[in-house]
Amino acid sequence: MLGIKYNHFANENFASKRWKKRSVTLEVAVFELPESHPEFYRYNGTLILQIDGKNLGTFAPDSPKLPIGATFVATLQPDSSSIILKVNSESINLPEVPLPESEPKLDTAGQFRAIHRDLWRQEMFDNLVVAIATTKEQRQANQSASNEIEQFKIGSHWTAYVQPTGDFIVRNEGKRTICRGNLQTGEEIFPLSEERASELEAIILERERLLHRKHDLSHNRHHISS
Repeated sequence: MLGIKYNHFANENFASKRWKKRSVTLEVAVFELPESHPEFYRYNGTLILQIDGKNLGTFAPDSPKLPIGATFVATLQPDSSSIILKVNSESINLPEVPLPESEPKLDTAGQFRAIHRDLWRQEMFDNLVVAIATTKEQRQANQSASNEIEQFKIGSHWTAYVQPTGDFIVRNEGKRTICRGNLQTGEEIFPLSEERASELEAIILERERLLHRKHDLSHNRHHISS
């Protein structure tokens, strides 16, 4: 777990007797920062572990992550500027997810449309993940690897900010968050709304239209030349 020295327990000595072999309950939450914070674009919206509502630290990039709202009991072992959690696996309590009925009743057009819209919205998010991952791979093929946050334009109004860990955030011109996720896992951390999914669909269709037009022009030139 990272970022201990920047959060509510920055001055806490976890090597003291008070914490040694002490079991504490932790909860997974979302790190919220004001836009004026210098690390806003890097950390706002990332998963963070809390003790009694106070921020402790973020998951290390290579550590397994639990969903928002999950709780578990662990002992804390300090390791330089980070902390190693010894988790009691039997204590893990995942947030309840409402399960569909075994035979969902689609007896109204409204219910069917709602399910269709959600599947379509998820498809738009998946397309966005693929587009960002492809752009990142193409850029890395043409330059050396970097530990800096990379920025990619999506259409003319959106920008994707991608961390080396694969975590990404997409914002519009007004710096408002469109969505947040992870390229490696495909996880949707901050969901893409239906309205934004419609905007993304328009961006994709416009790009396809331009590519087809470019292809047609190239074909016509070749035909005239022949």
